[in-house]
Amino acid sequence: MQMSNDEAATYVDMSNTIGTASRTFIDLYKSHPEMRHRFPWVCRAAGAKAYDVMRFLLDQGHSPDERYDLYGSALSIVIAAEEGCLDCIQLLLDAGA
Repeated sequence: MQMSNDEAATYVDMSNTIGTASRTFIDLYKSHPEMRHRFPWVCRAAGAKAYDVMRFLLDQGHSPDERYDLYGSALSIVIAAEEGCLDCIQLLLDAGA
């Protein structure tokens, strides 16, 4: 997947804030529509134990059954379980995972 330099910088910013600054991630998500469905953000949130971000993403229509190749094509719920994020697991189950 080819990205421009601006897109790559935005991806790095989003990746770096998903688990540490949820408001910043959400603001970046809202201001960069081209990045919204380009990456498995729910899985990334699960890996970062980012409950607030995950809830936001699910509210935006992302699938609770998202997969992430970096984790061997694991489902987001598997990633949340591996990270021990019980709140994230429950959120995903409630969303239909």
